[in-house]
Amino acid sequence: MENFNYSPKPANAFFDRELEELLERCVELQERSKQLEIESKALHNHLTKLGKDINQLAANLKEQRLSTHEIE
Repeated sequence: MENFNYSPKPANAFFDRELEELLERCVELQERSKQLEIESKALHNHLTKLGKDINQLAANLKEQRLSTHEIE
């Protein structure tokens, strides 16, 4: 009876290494994608807050100008 143990041929070993490297790179990219998504959400929140602050400052300035004109 023949023994059918797997012994990788050189070409198979090459492709096995390539596949393993590609899978590792996919995991790295997936982790980086998650990190970028978190950073993107944080940036969006920060910019939204800045926009609200700018709108509030503009409203305050407009109110201040109106008050100044009333005093004159």
